[in-house]
Amino acid sequence: MKKIILFFVTFFSLVNFVNAASLFTEDIPYYVKIHKPGENDIILNVKKIYNQKNEVVFNVDFEHYDVGENFTVLTEYNKKTWLISELPFLNTAIYFGYNQDPNDLHYFLTQVFIWNNITNYKAVITDAMGNEITTYQKEYNKIFNDIYNYLTISSIFLTNHTTEIWTTNKFEYNYGVPVLDNPLVEGLNIYNENRNIIIENEKVGKYTLDFTKDMDQENYCYTDGTNVYIQNLKGPKDLKFTMNYTVKGTKLVIEENLQGVKNRFGDAKINNKYEIYLDDELKLITNEKENYVKSNSSYLLKDASLNIGFKDINDVYFKVQEEETKINLEREVISKNVLVHLNDLQKYYFYLKSNNELYEVVESENNNITLPYGIYYIKTEDNLFYQEFVVADDIDEILEINTPDTNEVLEENEQQKLDKDQNSIEELAENTETESFLETASGETEEDYSEETEIVNPQTHDNIYSHFMHFFISGIFLLILKLRNKKFLY
Repeated sequence: MKKIILFFVTFFSLVNFVNAASLFTEDIPYYVKIHKPGENDIILNVKKIYNQKNEVVFNVDFEHYDVGENFTVLTEYNKKTWLISELPFLNTAIYFGYNQDPNDLHYFLTQVFIWNNITNYKAVITDAMGNEITTYQKEYNKIFNDIYNYLTISSIFLTNHTTEIWTTNKFEYNYGVPVLDNPLVEGLNIYNENRNIIIENEKVGKYTLDFTKDMDQENYCYTDGTNVYIQNLKGPKDLKFTMNYTVKGTKLVIEENLQGVKNRFGDAKINNKYEIYLDDELKLITNEKENYVKSNSSYLLKDASLNIGFKDINDVYFKVQEEETKINLEREVISKNVLVHLNDLQKYYFYLKSNNELYEVVESENNNITLPYGIYYIKTEDNLFYQEFVVADDIDEILEINTPDTNEVLEENEQQKLDKDQNSIEELAENTETESFLETASGETEEDYSEETEIVNPQTHDNIYSHFMHFFISGIFLLILKLRNKKFLY
């Protein structure tokens, strides 16, 4: 139990040690006069306040301006505890007033600026006797301007902007305000030239553009319950200003009229794509029917399609005013005129091979046909004829179909059957020879065996023991018969 109590005592002692801090003061030769309405003015010697690391802190209420060893360090902002309503504003004041060029004078001027802007009293720079002086006014004004310029929104963000596609706009920041980081937006190319924002309009649309400046902050509040000091070790407040930006264009409609063969297209595949040029510069690659272009301009349209089976179209020149413009494009399928020569009176059917669709039926009196791009197969009703035909260009062609008569087909089939039977016989013979060879190889031939053992009569060698056994048994059998006959004689 004592160990547990000791642990908690040690733990809380460490926590108090981490959170506890001492603040120290150093005299600097600067004074202000605090003016309170209805009260006597107070002449105050501004002192530099700092912690154990020699890092400065700033007072938020000159009526509570003491230091000591019992300060608690807070890291989470709380308006009631920190006694300030705008921490980002205070960060900005400390950053531009002191952090960028830390010295005693800048510390003094920053402290005066803070009192003048977060309290209801006015602090005026004076000498030790309370006489107002202007010795540091220029430096004070610079700090003041830097702070307010940073926090001031540029006029370019106070207006809604409307422009047109394929134009470039330039917007200049107000003098002194910071140049912000540009957003990345699809359809716009945004970059900076010096203090100008350049926007190249690539796509029609309504855009909400957020220009930002993200800064790191690191704040601490030192308080003993009465005296409060604020520390800023990093940057000013984050900035975010929004621009409402609209890009307009004139509608361009590309209409395609597909021309096939009897309204059929064979194996042709449609994958249209077009390039649109303005002043010899490629502006758009599209496969859409509706597009937007800059008004009052002349254009060149080029065919950039990857169509299979369609003819390319020629370049098209057109002009767009301020109203919707339509372009009609004739796109023709590749097709071939075929003169079919027949040598019989049968009907020949032309099918598209990819989907078995019947395209043409040809007879002797109807032998001129036109086929669109594709692969076809030709057959007769009795299925005794089959041939393929390819259409890949538009060059006229003569197709000769030489069909054998029925007797020739039967004879050919009979011959094929005989050839098949002959092949079977030959194959059987080959298999028999193979089996004989395998049996001989596994059982060893007489010739091979004689060569290995050098025995002249291998059959005698194979049965010699059997002959001896038969001879022996026969002799015993004869002996038994002889003895039995001898017995009967007696």
